[in-house]
Amino acid sequence: MLAWLRLCRPHTSALTWAVALLGYLVAGGRLYSWEALTIFLFGLLFHIVGFSDNAVCDYEYDREDPSKQHFPLVTGEIRYGHADFFVKSGLVLLLSYPTLMGWPPESTLYLLIAATSGLIYNRFNKKHLWKVIPISVCFSLIPVITAPVGPKPTPLTGWIWLYIFLMILFQIGTSGELKEIERPRERNILRVLGTHVTHGELHVSVRGELYTITIKTLGLGVGLIIALHTGASIIVSGILFSLTLLQTMLMLTPGPWDREKKLKEMSRIEILTYLYLLSTLHPTIGTTETIILAAAPIAWFILFNRLLWGKGYMMAPKV
Repeated sequence: MLAWLRLCRPHTSALTWAVALLGYLVAGGRLYSWEALTIFLFGLLFHIVGFSDNAVCDYEYDREDPSKQHFPLVTGEIRYGHADFFVKSGLVLLLSYPTLMGWPPESTLYLLIAATSGLIYNRFNKKHLWKVIPISVCFSLIPVITAPVGPKPTPLTGWIWLYIFLMILFQIGTSGELKEIERPRERNILRVLGTHVTHGELHVSVRGELYTITIKTLGLGVGLIIALHTGASIIVSGILFSLTLLQTMLMLTPGPWDREKKLKEMSRIEILTYLYLLSTLHPTIGTTETIILAAAPIAWFILFNRLLWGKGYMMAPKV
């Protein structure tokens, strides 16, 4: 059972189901409702299918990666054929989910686009630099999928889509590339831009730094637009904006290469980026909902991260 949980990586699913709930709440949905429960389960299923498929598609690469020898497919705890069947069965359930729950037809349409984008990413993410586009489309559509379940359509959904698109673009196109910087077999944007690890030292190029800071700043800028739209506190948003940008710069600090340390820094950036989005949406979704959606994903991550990987893993995802 533990091996299957590690395959699905539920410890990193908190952002997925939280964003799914955000799309619904911004559209006038209620947190304490049957619809919210079905959306939470949808986000969890979306994550499980996507990350399990990623593990299956990356199997040959993971076998050669020293940092991924703990993956259950690599250790042999789960057979490849069993995992492949699990993914295909889960995909059928995922694509049927909106219809089974009675959601509007547009939810199914957006889900088909998201699923197709995710499948493309998982099959080409080691080979092409354009991989960041389909995965950003895939995850940014999650709140768009759930928004039609809410009673009040809102233009905020479009801004949230753009914010999450840029958030994932950064997460995969910079953080994700940095954590895989030592894998010469994989196509890597940061390495193309001149960033590399040599003799145990991280060397960050000016182009790599500019690329990283630009993407993060654009995403945070969209957050300011959302804050102006909702009437959120500019002071709170400004503080979180600055902290997130500062943490991003710290991630790019050259020096001795320590992958586990970088993973912790990336985790902090993801948390700050998410909290920043929440702060901008606070006037729209409500104080209680904001507090719950701030605390619950962090508690979920810490709990499952330690359950799956032991007490040494609290804030650093084992990926």
